[in-house]
Amino acid sequence: MINLHPFTNKDFDRLINWINSEEELVQFAGPMFSFPLTKNQLEEYVNKEGILPKIVIDSESGEVIGHCELNFVNEFPRLGKILIGNKSYRGKDWEMTWWS
Repeated sequence: MINLHPFTNKDFDRLINWINSEEELVQFAGPMFSFPLTKNQLEEYVNKEGILPKIVIDSESGEVIGHCELNFVNEFPRLGKILIGNKSYRGKDWEMTWWS
């Protein structure tokens, strides 16, 4: 099972280190960021209205394995910008709790 927790400035370096190329950044976030990803870009991101960035945590190990966002900008809320940064966790089926 995975849990979602708030993405804060203490998580910036981890996300930056997961993005190794412009192609990976575009695949993850589209045109929202420019490569290389920086702390300044992420500071603006976490303060953007209608966006709730989250870290993805494996509830068994407690390890942060990814990043996503809850987006409330449009009429219908959505889960977006999903990245499983820890490659050993990619391709697995996960059960998720939303209220964490």
